Amino acid sequence: MHLTMDFLVKPSMPPIALRLSVQMIFWTLPWLWTADVSAAAKKSPLPAIRENVGISISLQQVVIEGTELEVIPLAETKPPIVLRIEATWPHGSSFRYDFSFYGLEPGTFDLRSQLRRKDGSSLDTVQSIPVIIESILPPGKSEPAALKHHFLPAIGGYKQWMITLGILWILGLMGILWFMRQQKKTNRSNTKPVPTLSLGEKLEPLVKAAAAGGVSSSDKAELERLLLTFWSKKLDLEKFKSSERIQKLKKHPEARPLICALEQWLHSPTSVDDAEIQSILKPYRSIRWTEDDPPPVKVKY
Repeated sequence: MHLTMDFLVKPSMPPIALRLSVQMIFWTLPWLWTADVSAAAKKSPLPAIRENVGISISLQQVVIEGTELEVIPLAETKPPIVLRIEATWPHGSSFRYDFSFYGLEPGTFDLRSQLRRKDGSSLDTVQSIPVIIESILPPGKSEPAALKHHFLPAIGGYKQWMITLGILWILGLMGILWFMRQQKKTNRSNTKPVPTLSLGEKLEPLVKAAAAGGVSSSDKAELERLLLTFWSKKLDLEKFKSSERIQKLKKHPEARPLICALEQWLHSPTSVDDAEIQSILKPYRSIRWTEDDPPPVKVKY
């Protein structure tokens, strides 16, 4: 017993060296275990993904060794699977990807065939990503069966009702539009102002004020507006500017007397005989006209 205890108390290896050896073993074992698991995972094939034709699938957080990958454009190939890379992250010396894809036809495919490296290097070291696309159609069917045509009865059927309702709807719409148009014409005729004063009677107080030099700015504008509107419509001068209209009216035998007289009175007002004013306004007293109506006689100037 003493020898045994002495052997246990005094081992052949120094205590410090023994403690360091034990620590190195504990530090190394997890790394070796992780490396073995990673190597086994790399060598073990990925399980095949199954889905029906046309159903979108998401494949997330897939780590692939080597440089960054990209999807081969559809213009270069006509693949049976449409693949997209939704997101990419660096993962040490590799990259981590989120994929989404859907199959266009049934069969077993490898997503790796739709990928390539951006730097053009080989994909030989990339593990296969198998995909199985299944069809829900019966064997031998490449597309859904055509719908059968069922003829509706000629009398009292849905088609007959739709045609009848469509005709009635069009007739009703035409009736509403006709009624609205007639109503608009009626309202326009009812609201049309009936002139109670002749054009000469409207101009008389404004002309007298201008001859006496007591015309206000608003009355002066009203006088000019009435004369220019009337003569512009009668002589077809609406396309000209106001200054050009006045110059043309000064040369017209009917419009010249009042236009020239007003120009003189506004610039140098003097006492004017009432008989002279009545003589100038005489041609306008027989004219019943509003601004919405054309002049009684329209003459090309």
